[in-house]
Amino acid sequence: MVSMSASDTIQFAVRDSGKNEQAVVLVHGFHGDSHLTFGMLPAFLAGTPECYSWDIHCFGYPSGLAPDISGVWSADPDLTMLSLFLTTGIKVRYARYKRIALIAHSMGGLIVQRALLDGGFDSKISHVLLFGTPSDGLRKAGLGRIFKRQARDMTAGGDFIRNLRGDWKKRFGSTVPFAFRAVAGLRDEFVPRNSSLDPFPQEFWATVAGNHLEMVKPQTAENDTALLLLQALMPGSEAGAKLESQTSAYQKTIDEFLPQRAT
Repeated sequence: MVSMSASDTIQFAVRDSGKNEQAVVLVHGFHGDSHLTFGMLPAFLAGTPECYSWDIHCFGYPSGLAPDISGVWSADPDLTMLSLFLTTGIKVRYARYKRIALIAHSMGGLIVQRALLDGGFDSKISHVLLFGTPSDGLRKAGLGRIFKRQARDMTAGGDFIRNLRGDWKKRFGSTVPFAFRAVAGLRDEFVPRNSSLDPFPQEFWATVAGNHLEMVKPQTAENDTALLLLQALMPGSEAGAKLESQTSAYQKTIDEFLPQRAT
């Protein structure tokens, strides 16, 4: 089922059974694409028997590299408007589902967090996984803030990030009413771990292989990103045991690497 809006924003379902009561909704990031950002990941989830009870949707929105120029016919919306767009989607497009798992990449995770705070739907959210999300902002985003609303909103210390972190702390503190993971890519140099992981308690941290783009484009269903999602969606599954052994190896690498970066 594919639909296209007037702004060429594509929403599509990898699986829409018409009877499942729970759905995974994948949200792409800056300059991303609902079809391409996650590669084969939606197909891996849809093809795994453990996930047959979940419908799989990809949520798209306008985001490009062209400068935003006021007074013309159109421009990419800021993150506050995009969070409202996601809220509308959850309340209208995905209204029939009793449980929704939100899987977001990069800037998409900022949209998800803002929507959770403002949307009034968090009671039906079962899982939130943020992959490479600059939850504490990006220093380099300041270079594009004059030309792109979305880059401006991602700037560390800017109004959007400051308000997001303050509101999140007031609303959720150190606990959240859903299964939650903030995930960093082992080779992600675009979003540093102090922005993707540090805003949240360590119990919610996870690390997977890959750089900023590769981390959500697993090449096989045995990739640790796919296993992490299966473990989250189906606790106690075989995926959990496989993931534990991989995670311990990655954590050892991080523990050895971080002291070197600090010197």
